[in-house]
Amino acid sequence: AEVSLVDDGTVRTGSASGTGTLDAVFRAIQGVTGVTAELEDFSLAAATQGSDALGEAVVTLSQGSHVVVGRAMALDVIEAAAYAYVNALNWLVRPGQEVAARSATA
Repeated sequence: AEVSLVDDGTVRTGSASGTGTLDAVFRAIQGVTGVTAELEDFSLAAATQGSDALGEAVVTLSQGSHVVVGRAMALDVIEAAAYAYVNALNWLVRPGQEVAARSATA
């Protein structure tokens, strides 16, 4: 998977492979950010109804005893998962602050 993240106006792109699409996306995000974390839980659900339903992704990450949850919604479930992962990483690197998810594309 190839991902691009925008951090303070700078676009950073990276790629990785994994045991599946989401594993590859998550590994690519870790490679671009340089932040490693353990994936504790992942869930995906339809946030709206119909064929154009929004997918809501929830990602739980940990670093040692520090556990955070990231959430995101998008029409594309892979995109929702990537946004949720970035949101969780933001909480890891900036604990106690309300941080908007950085822009991400997968």
